Amino acid sequence: LDFNHDGALDLAIVTQSIIPELNFRLKVFKNQGNANHWIGVRFDVEAGKNIWGSRVELKMKNGTTQTSWVLSSQGFRTQPGAFAHFGLGSDSQVASITVTWPDSSTTEIASPKVDQWLRVKREDKE
Repeated sequence: LDFNHDGALDLAIVTQSIIPELNFRLKVFKNQGNANHWIGVRFDVEAGKNIWGSRVELKMKNGTTQTSWVLSSQGFRTQPGAFAHFGLGSDSQVASITVTWPDSSTTEIASPKVDQWLRVKREDKE
């Protein structure tokens, strides 16, 4: 999660107590961030268009790649968001981001600027 949309991923935890009147507690930890670069991809989700199982591949201009999968769950009682986040360190030159959707169609973003959230919408291919 990134509650304040600054690129520094925050953490929210729900704990369960054995005392009934204090059954659930929400704890939020705000990431103070650093000077490193990042880029994120958020998905505009429309009814009937599945994004779960999509692969997001980031290619840097120096030739390195990072991959993230958009999953519907990652563990017991967890729910990840509909986004992919990439830490870039001191590097600020992204060559491309390619989203491969569950039906194998792709969306590519060439030379995106870093330190921002990009919005990607799955388009119908006719």
